[in-house]
Amino acid sequence: MTHNFFGAAAASLVAAGFWVASLGVAQNSSASAPGDSGEVLYAKNCAVCHGAGARGGDRAPGLANSRGLRSQSEDQIAAVIRTGIPGRMPPFELPDSELKTLAAWVRSLNVSAFDAKPDGDPSAGEQFFFGTGQCASCHMVAGRGKANGPDLSDTGRSLTLGELQHALDDPAGAAKIRSSSACPPWAWCPQNKWALVNVHLRNGSTLRGFARNQ
Repeated sequence: MTHNFFGAAAASLVAAGFWVASLGVAQNSSASAPGDSGEVLYAKNCAVCHGAGARGGDRAPGLANSRGLRSQSEDQIAAVIRTGIPGRMPPFELPDSELKTLAAWVRSLNVSAFDAKPDGDPSAGEQFFFGTGQCASCHMVAGRGKANGPDLSDTGRSLTLGELQHALDDPAGAAKIRSSSACPPWAWCPQNKWALVNVHLRNGSTLRGFARNQ
C-alpha cells in the first residue's frame, strides 16, 4: 500500500510545489444483447434501484463517486454483483463477460487518485513527507511515522485526485475543522478541542490524547 499512497499523493504534491500530491436470484428485466456496453447493462439490471446514471434512487444508494467503491477492484465489484448482499441486494446471474463489463463500468465511475496516475515523482513526495514536510510528525503511512493524526496509508485509493489536493491544500477545511491565526490549516494544535479526544473507560478512568484514526 506504500506504493499506492505515494504514487497518487506524491504526484499531486509535486504538481502543486509541495506534497499536496481506494433473495432468490434477480432476473434481468430485459435480455442483454451480445456486446452490450457497461452503461447499457447497468440500465437493464441496476438502474431500477440505483437510479439513472448511478446517481442513487429510492431503493439503493448511488454508485458514482462513491468513496467506498474507490478502493474496490473490478473483481471485488463483480463478486458483489454476482453474490449480492444479504438483506440488501439480490444476486445477479450474468454471463462472465457481461459481469466483467458491468463491473468495469461501475469501477470507472469511481476513479481514485491512485487510479488517475497523475504525473510526478513518488520518491520526491516520499522524501518530503518523511523529511522537510514533517508530515510524518503527525501522520503514519504503512507503519512509518507517528499516530498523532489520521493514518494516511489508504488515502491514495479512498480519495479522488481533486479531494486529495484539497485535503493537502487545506486539511482543516477538508476535515471541517475551523482554523484560526493561532492554528493555521496545516498545523496540529493540541490546544484546540478538535485535536484531542477523551475516552472514558468502564473503570471510571479517562484516557486523553490524540485520535489515531476515525
